Amino acid sequence: MWIAYRWLLRNIRRELYGCRVLELGSGSGRTAKICARILAVSEIVLVDSCVSALASSRARLSNTGISAEFLEADVLEIAFERGFDLVHSEGLLEHFAGAEREAVLRVHAELCRPGGYVLILVPLACRRYYVMRAALRAIRQWHWIETPMTEDELLDGLADNGLELLSTYRSPIFHEIGVLAAKRHP
Repeated sequence: MWIAYRWLLRNIRRELYGCRVLELGSGSGRTAKICARILAVSEIVLVDSCVSALASSRARLSNTGISAEFLEADVLEIAFERGFDLVHSEGLLEHFAGAEREAVLRVHAELCRPGGYVLILVPLACRRYYVMRAALRAIRQWHWIETPMTEDELLDGLADNGLELLSTYRSPIFHEIGVLAAKRHP
């Protein structure tokens, strides 16, 4: 994941230095810490509906000097007065399906300021993913309820929400795809 973030942010890193970041689905706080290191963020807001995930994020970011706010909320019910320079998620969209998935993708775009960026990493629906999932299920090591995305589904979702694709990252190991997109000015 560290490699994916570095790859996707490589050309805009200087532009986003000291930026305002929103992470949707904070999980353990690992990606927030990665973004903070790469971009030297001025402010980061982590949103998750799971109290234990936020506690884990809080613990991971304590004593790092990173200015972070932790918000327990459903990603579909949040609003902020102003947009963020970077809105990102890793391991979020695959936990939604159909209209809800489209709505979560729309939230990424809506919470991003015009001229800002959206970064998303999701499992890629491909043969290797399904083989890995079947193998892990066989040994009772698969604990997730998720539906991977096709590349077309992700790219169409970006375009439908006024986001212009800048770069793509395909993990050779984790069967995931990452995208960086810019929010067009109105």
